[in-house]
Amino acid sequence: MPRQRRALMAENFEAIRESIDRVLDQVVEDARLAVVLGRINVLPRTEPRVYKRFNKTHAGRLFVLMRTETLHFQLLALSRLWDEGRQALSIPRAVGLLGQPEVLADIVARRRSA
Repeated sequence: MPRQRRALMAENFEAIRESIDRVLDQVVEDARLAVVLGRINVLPRTEPRVYKRFNKTHAGRLFVLMRTETLHFQLLALSRLWDEGRQALSIPRAVGLLGQPEVLADIVARRRSA
């Protein structure tokens, strides 16, 4: 029985390791996306007279719409980082996976060998 239990634990540990890799990759990707969208959405630095001429035009309204949509995409990326579903690829799930005793033991063993 102990052999079967060890085999099951090893199989479970491999599944957890794969999940951690997938979750952390997605968290990094969502964080990068949020940063990039934030940088895109920064107000352009132009002179006020340019704003006055551009403000009431069709192109100006489209620019505001594009900035609003970019902000929405940024908020979605940030909210995905903190999603709490069982299958979510987010920070709370990564913390839960990293808190598993097998994972902690593996991390400690790796650090000791390094």
